[in-house]
Amino acid sequence: MSGAYPDGTIRDRLQSGSTRVVTYVGPLLTVLLGWAVIAHFELIDERTLPPPTAVWESFVSLTSEGTLTEAIAVTLPRAGAAFAIGVSAGVLVGLTMSQFRLVEWFFDPILSTLFPIPKITLVPVFILWLGPNTTAVVTLAAFEAFFPVAIATHGGTKSVDRELIWSARAMGLSRLQTAVKVVLPASLPDVLNGAQISLFLTFAVIVVSEMVLAPSGLGQILTESMRSFQTADAIAVIVVVALFGLLFDGVFRMLQARFTWWAQ
Repeated sequence: MSGAYPDGTIRDRLQSGSTRVVTYVGPLLTVLLGWAVIAHFELIDERTLPPPTAVWESFVSLTSEGTLTEAIAVTLPRAGAAFAIGVSAGVLVGLTMSQFRLVEWFFDPILSTLFPIPKITLVPVFILWLGPNTTAVVTLAAFEAFFPVAIATHGGTKSVDRELIWSARAMGLSRLQTAVKVVLPASLPDVLNGAQISLFLTFAVIVVSEMVLAPSGLGQILTESMRSFQTADAIAVIVVVALFGLLFDGVFRMLQARFTWWAQ
């Protein structure tokens, strides 16, 4: 008995998947090859840009010592907490802005004024308010995560087809039910795009904040590496952060393909 799909369909799917992998990984391998060539011909001082092999050895050393895994175990929960807080607040504010003109009148100038400010420049303020601790790190990152989601949710919910809203109200749904069951799902592509941007910003702010505000995490390894001129260790941590970025990007692509296929 033949399989559920024709052989041609399976072959086409495998080829399509392989093409996507090559397209996605190809540029990264090109950068890695260029890095290796620069290091091999010593076009840049090894103390400034160590070869990939030295970075790999640092990665293995940091991992075998437990330093890297312990730092990841500290940084990821901080990023997760900040992301959850920022996204929840952003969705709530963005959705409420689209439903109530008074809320929109209040928050619109605030978002427009504060969003362009690089939040990492607020580190001294948060030190004064909360002290150099984990609370300050998470709060600052959550503050960063809030804005892209709030703006994306507001824009997405405001652009929902009015006929959908009128139909929902005609069917007896209250204003709250319409907002939650119709408006928010219809604006999900925009919300996910905002959340994806927020996640990247959150992780970056967490790592940078740890360099100043917290005596632990990936940021701490970067700080110690700079103090001891261990460039390979620093680049190893940066590569780990970049790999998490690739992972997060892949997760969001899967979520978008699963829940917003109708908008693509």
